[in-house]
Formats: sequence, structure tokens, C-alpha cells
Amino acid sequence: MNRSEKQKLLWQNPEYRKHMSDAHKGNVFPYMSLLGKSHKGKKQSEETKRKISDAKKGKNWNWKGGYTKRFNDLKEIIRRCFEYRQWRSDVFHRDGFICQNCGNNKGGNLETHHIKSLYDIIRQYDIKNLENAIKCEELWDINNGLTLCNKCHLKVTFSNKT
Repeated sequence: MNRSEKQKLLWQNPEYRKHMSDAHKGNVFPYMSLLGKSHKGKKQSEETKRKISDAKKGKNWNWKGGYTKRFNDLKEIIRRCFEYRQWRSDVFHRDGFICQNCGNNKGGNLETHHIKSLYDIIRQYDIKNLENAIKCEELWDINNGLTLCNKCHLKVTFSNKT
């Protein structure tokens, strides 16, 4: 008997259903705030889902106009290209394979960091594909790169100080 068959059997047991119901009482699921109680458990049409989505767009502080998915795809393409690997190697060699923050020089622990972020450069120059990226000189400027160990890279990337 596979897992889904076992799960079906569990849910046929009234005691299990009651236990699960009691365990979830009072939990508010994120989508429930969008719906009135009369809609609880009903399926929305694609049109309704689209309207809800359109109504919420731009209201979250982190909304970037749907740009994030395209950026992440492009970022991965850029990081796989020869020019990126060359830029990375040039930054490592310039810095002597030493973290510029703490002096760590353990192999496999070092990363390159864009001082002006890859995201900002892509937005500023409206880079849409690898061809545009290769033509962008600022993206490959080694003076915009820094060798950091992964701990320092996390600190620099996720702190408000850059």
C-alpha cells in the first residue's frame, strides 16, 4: 500500500477527521482573508483568480512588477557564460584569492561579489538577454567585483551596509 492509499484510509476514520479538524481550528490560511466565509471551500474560476491577483499586484512592498522571475532566469544565464567566469577569475586573481573582508583564503570558500549589484546593473541598462549583458561594460568591470568568503558575502549582501 503506497502513501496516498494510507492517507485515504486515515481520512475515512471519523476519529482522525475530528482530530485533524480540532488541530486546525483557528488557523487562518493566507487566501482566506481574500474570501468571505460564504466562499470557504469553493473553487474560484480562472477569471476570479486573475481579478484577485490583479487587485493585489503592486500592493506588497517587495513587488517588482513581475520582474523577479525574468531577472532570476537571466542571472542564471549570465552566471553560466564564459564572460562571467572570466570576470570572476579576474577578480579572484586581482585579490590574490583572499577574502577582502576577513582575510580568509580557504579554497572552495571564496565567492565574488558585485559591489553594484547584478540586479541594479540589469535594471539600469535594461538588459533583456545574454547578448545585451555581454555588451554591458559595467557588468564585466573587475573594479565592481570583490572576493569574499561565503560568510562575509552573506553579511555584505544581506546587511543594509554595502
